[in-house]
Amino acid sequence: MNPGKLKYRVAFRTQAGTDPVTRLPTEGGETVYTCWSAMEAVSGKEYFAAAAVQAENTVKFTIRYKKDLESSLDLFLLGNEKERKFNIDSILPDYDNKRYMRVMCKEVI
Repeated sequence: MNPGKLKYRVAFRTQAGTDPVTRLPTEGGETVYTCWSAMEAVSGKEYFAAAAVQAENTVKFTIRYKKDLESSLDLFLLGNEKERKFNIDSILPDYDNKRYMRVMCKEVI
């Protein structure tokens, strides 16, 4: 992959939970990792398989390899506009080269 395609800034954050004392929802989670990524819409066979389940915006992010990421985190697309939140479905590492990872997400609308 061309590293010049990694032009979108993303942040991996822990999910917002509830405060144990007040039992109110917390505003947001803690940022675990921030990096540059490539973003592309899922197309073809992947798109129709995702659309058969529900009508959601499924997006594939490609990032540099990082071994400590978990699918329990949320992904936020950072930029000039407001942040867009994505729920991570799966993280697919490249075990051969350990250069890049694919993060399959669904946008929270």
